[in-house]
Amino acid sequence: MTRHSLNETAKRIDVFDERWYQITLEDKTTVDLPSVTTYLEAYPKGYGYEYWLMNTKDPYKVRDEAGQLGTNVHKMIERTLRGETVSYVEGQLQEWERFLSWCVWWKKYTAENKVEFETNGVECVVWSTDIQTAGTVDLLAKVNDLYRVHDWKTGNSVEDTAFIQVSVYDFLVRSSIEAETKPPIIVQINPKLNKKGVRTYEVDAEDLDGYVDDFQHTKSNWLRTNKNPKPKYRSYPSEISLDFIRDNEIIKGV
Repeated sequence: MTRHSLNETAKRIDVFDERWYQITLEDKTTVDLPSVTTYLEAYPKGYGYEYWLMNTKDPYKVRDEAGQLGTNVHKMIERTLRGETVSYVEGQLQEWERFLSWCVWWKKYTAENKVEFETNGVECVVWSTDIQTAGTVDLLAKVNDLYRVHDWKTGNSVEDTAFIQVSVYDFLVRSSIEAETKPPIIVQINPKLNKKGVRTYEVDAEDLDGYVDDFQHTKSNWLRTNKNPKPKYRSYPSEISLDFIRDNEIIKGV
């Protein structure tokens, strides 16, 4: 979902670059930080990705449709964790199947563990000016009294970048709370996996630092090919009239 804010006084809609996070610091100043996943674009994709590109009809359409499906599932889970009642939407059967698989997993997971979380732990933004990055954790919850990063994946496979991503999120959480955490968990939700449609991956504690190192190397590669990177923000009017069109700049880019 596009991140934006409505300024009713100025009658503007400010649209933020989805590849960046604008963070407000304690002194009320702001800083722009590239997302963890933006840096990971520089991670080698390997032969499998190239083979998929060459042998898939309209691969970018397939990618975009899969991305939208994932977004819809994430939103269903988010609303549930925020205490809302979620209803089936016609035309979203694949999303609903994945969501129900997550529900079955969540019921078992919370029965076997003491899981505690606040609503601000749902879609929780974590960041660091020290390593100049930020990201959104699907769920940050206490599991058996230790904070844990949870990440939902809806694709057919879980790539190396997923393990790097959640390991960096865990690093950002540990840096923030200055306390031990429970190693992150990736919950893959896809009916092709097995009868339950769910497979979980728990990152080994001894691998966390190595994944963070991989991120730092990948970040260096990204910065080498993206000199002086800056976010692209846009500002739209929230009200339009013929007089406004005549007298004003319609779209402002920052």
